[in-house]
Amino acid sequence: MNKKKGSSYLFTFLSCIFLYLMFLYFQCIHILHSGLVLILHIITMNV
Repeated sequence: MNKKKGSSYLFTFLSCIFLYLMFLYFQCIHILHSGLVLILHIITMNV
């Protein structure tokens, strides 16, 4: 009983970490994409 409860806590903890990492990953992609668009815009404006 106690062991099962502990493993369910661990599973919840790991799933929360996984969701948090996915969130950070998508935030990084969004920031990188915005940065690339900005750089391309600056390059095309200068040409």
